[in-house]
Amino acid sequence: MSLFPHGLMAVMLLCAHSAIAADDSNLPDAPKPTETAAATARRAPFQGHPQPSSSALPTPAPRLAKYIGTDESTVRLSAKEKLELSGWEQLQPYAFTTQLFGAGWEQLIDSDPQYGSDSGGFGERLGGAALLQNSRAILSDGIMASIFRQDPRYYRQGHRPVKQRLYYAAERVFIIQSDGGKYQPNYSQLLGNAVATALTMTYYPAVSATWSRTVKGYGISLAAGALGNEIHEFTPVIRRVILHHHR
Repeated sequence: MSLFPHGLMAVMLLCAHSAIAADDSNLPDAPKPTETAAATARRAPFQGHPQPSSSALPTPAPRLAKYIGTDESTVRLSAKEKLELSGWEQLQPYAFTTQLFGAGWEQLIDSDPQYGSDSGGFGERLGGAALLQNSRAILSDGIMASIFRQDPRYYRQGHRPVKQRLYYAAERVFIIQSDGGKYQPNYSQLLGNAVATALTMTYYPAVSATWSRTVKGYGISLAAGALGNEIHEFTPVIRRVILHHHR
């Protein structure tokens, strides 16, 4: 694969860091986890629905956690922290697993982008998948979330019926909370994915760098985002089942 995609990602990261660092001075500092429970309690993803009562205080979530449990509290992220979060999440095992699975499936069916079906083609597909996934995360959860002042984190709904949780997870692709806790269209993901998908035309093979394929890829990215939310919504349940079976 050409060095151009890697240079493109490096330039994008440097520009984003400079722009967000400058903008960050205009944002309020993130409150500290040591504040009172009322100040740090997690906002309910569905406003108007009561949360389960508990005498225990919620546990502060890790600063760069992308997926927040029902028993965890959060504080507002600064623009700098959103950019850090977008990079940190791509270093997690699930991110590498997604890239390997996507590249492997495309290699198996020899789909677009058309890199070929030999071992070199798999390497190029894996590199393209990694570049696309990282650019989506940085643009959506880092840059766009800072510009539109939206919270890029996903708040699990573990105490609700399964049907509601499935609907909620899929809906998060289109609806998100602002930094102030209000619901808004998910401009961050919708626009971030659009820009990241359009950038594929600069590093995909010429035969695959078409507008029709780009539009199709954008739709797939939104569907993949909804599926990813479904998986992460039920990850704690899956983990408990596996541990129970192991024991």
